[in-house]
Amino acid sequence: MELLDQRSLSLIPRWVRWVVLALLLLATALSAAFALWLTLDHGSDSLAVAVLSIFKASAIGTALWFFFMIGQSAQSRADLLRRTSKILTVEIPASLRLYAQPDEIEAERNRNSERHATPDKADVRVDHAPGTVHARYTIRWPGINGAITLRAHLNVKVLSVVYFFPTADVQALKSAFEGTLAASRNMGWVDEYTGVQNQRHVHCADEFTELWLRTKLSSDFLHEPTEILFVTNDLAAMTRSIIISWSRRYVAADS
Repeated sequence: MELLDQRSLSLIPRWVRWVVLALLLLATALSAAFALWLTLDHGSDSLAVAVLSIFKASAIGTALWFFFMIGQSAQSRADLLRRTSKILTVEIPASLRLYAQPDEIEAERNRNSERHATPDKADVRVDHAPGTVHARYTIRWPGINGAITLRAHLNVKVLSVVYFFPTADVQALKSAFEGTLAASRNMGWVDEYTGVQNQRHVHCADEFTELWLRTKLSSDFLHEPTEILFVTNDLAAMTRSIIISWSRRYVAADS
């Protein structure tokens, strides 16, 4: 681990960074004052040289630490937003497409279905503005008519998702998702809200049901590929279970 690497520096608490800077400034000021006193009082030349060496080292250390703190402050936001955008636009859609691949039984059932034509692979459309921490996904699942909307909000320490379903039958959805949500809770997801909303200008439907879930992330999440893979795959697996549960109720209602 390099001491002045931005990633390493970000792991140091902010108050520790300021304490280190204060100590370096104090060492610089004291060594400068002591060197000046030795010069004016005609002290030992060897001692003066030693104090000047301390002054130079502390002054250089102060300057480096100060500029790296400035760099951390200036670059960390852009770096975090860049990493966040990559997760929202690349990692999550990739996991969704991976988990949407039907197994052989599902593929055969989809081919033999007499219902309306359905896609044979997942279509995940992403709506994300660079520099923001949220994205909207329109998901068309293999073998399932219609599309499900998913919104994700990634604020470094928490990932929140909202699923939208074109129905006002909340109790039926809660019954359909009972097993899925129980399994999700065991994986650290918390279901915060399930309710009916009416915003036609948003979803082109008179009424729809929202399902809100969130999970806490580790402090290394944005920087650790294994953590990113685990969370995005977990989200994709949960989404698969939710969409399949929804489709079973949807098919039953349309039959």
